[in-house]
Amino acid sequence: MNYCNDLDEIDLYFTGRDKEFVSLFERWKLRLLEFDDCAALIAQLRRRLTDFALNCNAMPLRTPRQLMPTVRAIAESPLVFLEHVGNYDPEAVARVYGAFIGDSVERSKVLEDFEWGKGPPPDLEAIAEAVVKVVNELALEISDASHRGGQRLVLQNELILDLAGIFESFGGKIVRITRFDPQRQPSYVEDGPFHQFLKIVVPPARASARRAGFRMQSIRSLAGIPRKMR
Repeated sequence: MNYCNDLDEIDLYFTGRDKEFVSLFERWKLRLLEFDDCAALIAQLRRRLTDFALNCNAMPLRTPRQLMPTVRAIAESPLVFLEHVGNYDPEAVARVYGAFIGDSVERSKVLEDFEWGKGPPPDLEAIAEAVVKVVNELALEISDASHRGGQRLVLQNELILDLAGIFESFGGKIVRITRFDPQRQPSYVEDGPFHQFLKIVVPPARASARRAGFRMQSIRSLAGIPRKMR
């Protein structure tokens, strides 16, 4: 992912959106948005969506659950791992190497020499201990991800909670109504000012999430997050 492209897309997306926000606030009888209000609102949204894009960009390519089989394979034969490091998932290798090095400058030098073919491989027993540590860490992360909904869900929920705060700070209201729409199935549709606010704001976030390999929830689900998590 190109982070600079994300920034350019976010800036371009919000160019000229002020009329949409003014219309939204008028339609739902919220406070009157002046020009300066719109500029400040869009500036805050740009900053928050930029931060979201950065967080998406920094996400690991593999989840702990995806890394676990590779790390377990390393645990079964550390010697084979050291002999064929290039055949293993780079993220798994980085985890094992990181656990092996810890805060040791000496171990870092040993790995550097080994990687460049200038020295012997690291101590096999120390690598085996590092792999066990990584397996335990991944198990905890998997357990934690199952409880919290995973890193992706946490990023999404934090974004929506912050967007709700921004919306309210400009006079928005987190309320919902259920209206009848005979053109849709189901015919009763959930709506509200925050729903409509998210429809305007969320598209750039969806693009950042999609490039990071995950899909954000529907507007209806997103709009319900503040009620559930506050």
